Amino acid sequence: ADAGFYALVGAAAMLAGVTRMTISLTVIVCEVSNDAASLLPLTAAILAAKLTADLFNDSLYDAAIDLARWPYLPPKPPRGALCACAEDVMAPEPVCLSEVEHAGAISRVLRTTKHSAYAVVTHGGNGRRYLSGCVLRYQLEALLARRAFVLRRNPSPGSKPPPPSASAATSRSSSPVSSRGPRSIRYAQEHPWSTRGAPEEH
Repeated sequence: ADAGFYALVGAAAMLAGVTRMTISLTVIVCEVSNDAASLLPLTAAILAAKLTADLFNDSLYDAAIDLARWPYLPPKPPRGALCACAEDVMAPEPVCLSEVEHAGAISRVLRTTKHSAYAVVTHGGNGRRYLSGCVLRYQLEALLARRAFVLRRNPSPGSKPPPPSASAATSRSSSPVSSRGPRSIRYAQEHPWSTRGAPEEH
């Protein structure tokens, strides 16, 4: 083989060590050189360069992302996080909302926090809470702005509860509306961002 062949293999190996490209780089170099006989040497050199470079540092693109301080999730977790649980990294007192929550409580949560999403939990036995989903901040703001909640008044002792209204009966949500407190807001678990068909205030 001539010197040009070795130069081609060395250039491909150098490029593989910098960019961590493997299969695509092999195909590109073979097509550019128009030499199918160089496929096996190119594959061996590129794989060796890629595996060797992984032992020392990250690729050029990962280093550029790190310098630019862009959010990046590596393909593999760090070694210290392999045995970690969610409770090891989460906040000790997360902000949670019930599936049926008062509008005043939601408004207070939106004023006092800046989270983009909130956990929706259900209350089980022994005071335990179970995660049933999450709701985004802009969805709650849209529900409050559209007044997509039901006004409920605490019934007086001995009085019969009023019959369900037509708007509440035709609501998309199948979960019951809480009668505790003056106002309660209902989440539609299937489409929580949609306010069409939400019960009107009465």
